[in-house]
Amino acid sequence: MATNSRSMQITLPDDMVFDILCRLPIESIVRFKSVCKSWNCMIQDPVFINSQISWSKVHPPKLLLTADAEPSSFFLTETSEFKAKKLMDINDVEDPIVMCSFNGLICIGSRTRLDPLKICNPVTRESLELPHSNFANRVEFHQVALGYDNITKRYKVVRSYKAVETWSRIEILTLGETIWKKFSTRNVFYERYGPVFHDGAFHWTFYLYRQLVQFDLSTDGFHISPPLFLAPFPQVLHYLSLLNVEGRLLLTFDDLEIFYIFGVDGSRHYVIKEDLKRNGIEGDFSDFCNVDLISMPSPDNYILRVTMNRVEDRITTLVNYHTQNRTVTLLCSDDFNVISFKPSLLSPNMVMSSGTV
Repeated sequence: MATNSRSMQITLPDDMVFDILCRLPIESIVRFKSVCKSWNCMIQDPVFINSQISWSKVHPPKLLLTADAEPSSFFLTETSEFKAKKLMDINDVEDPIVMCSFNGLICIGSRTRLDPLKICNPVTRESLELPHSNFANRVEFHQVALGYDNITKRYKVVRSYKAVETWSRIEILTLGETIWKKFSTRNVFYERYGPVFHDGAFHWTFYLYRQLVQFDLSTDGFHISPPLFLAPFPQVLHYLSLLNVEGRLLLTFDDLEIFYIFGVDGSRHYVIKEDLKRNGIEGDFSDFCNVDLISMPSPDNYILRVTMNRVEDRITTLVNYHTQNRTVTLLCSDDFNVISFKPSLLSPNMVMSSGTV
C-alpha cells in the first residue's frame, strides 16, 4: 500500500526547533527565515538573537575585510578557507574603516574624522548613525570600541582621540541617548593603544609604565592596573597592539625577529618571523615587516596579517600560522583591512534600548 507522504510529516516542538536553529551557522539561520512565518518570527525574537549570540562562541570566528582598492565594500570569509563574499557597501563615510566588532555589530568611521560614526550589522545590512560630537571634527587619531554593561543592560560606545594642540580625550555614549559624555585624559594617561572591550570594561595600554587603564562601564570610573609582567621582551618595541581575541585580552609586541603575544592572564606565545619567510612570504624581513594578530580560531592556529613595507610599495599577506609544526598556509595577498568577526542577527535599532545582550 502506498504511503501518503503528507501523513508521515513530523512536527517538532517549538522549543526543539528554537534550540536547533540557534546553534546553526548564521548563513543557515538567515536562509531558514524564509521557511515559514513562525520560523521567521522566532528568528527575529530578541530571546532567539541572544541565544544565537551565546552559541556563536562555539563557532570559529570569521573574517571581515575591506580592500584598499574598494574601501566602502565589506566582505566576509571563513578562517579555514578564503572565499570572500560581499555583504554591503557604506558610501556616506569618508575613508571608511571597521573600527571594532562586538556581538555581530561593527562600528564604521574614520581614523581622522570623528563624524559620522555608524553602527552596522553587515549580515542584515542594517546601519544606524550615532549622534555627532560637538568637538573638532578633524583629529590626529580616532579609535572606537563597543561594549555592553551587564548592570544597566545597555550598550555603550567609547572613542578616544586627539585634536591638534589639545590633550587626548575620551567620549562615551550610552546607546539610546544623544549626548556623548566627555573625559579629559590629561591626568590619567596619554596613549593611543586601545580602546578594547573586555569583561565589562574598556581598556587602554599605559605603555610607558607597562600598565592597563580600565574604564568600568557600570561605575563610569577609571582604574589603573598594577604593572604587567611582560618580561622578557626586547627593549625596542616597534609595534604594540591591545586586543580581545576570542574572549582573551592580549598584548602583542612586534620585534625585528619575533612577534610576541602576551596574555594578561600570564600566558605567552610567539611567532618566529623566519618561519613566515621560510613558508613563502616574500620580502626583506627587517624592521619594515609588521605582523598583526587577527584571530585565533584554535589554540594551534593564528590568523596573522603580515605587511612588508618596501621602498616602492607595500605587500599585505593574510596567513594561517600553525603553531605545532610552525608552518604557514597563505590565505590571500592584497592590500586590505581585516578584523575577526562573530556574525549575529542583532539589529542596531535593538541596541538603542536595554535588554539585548
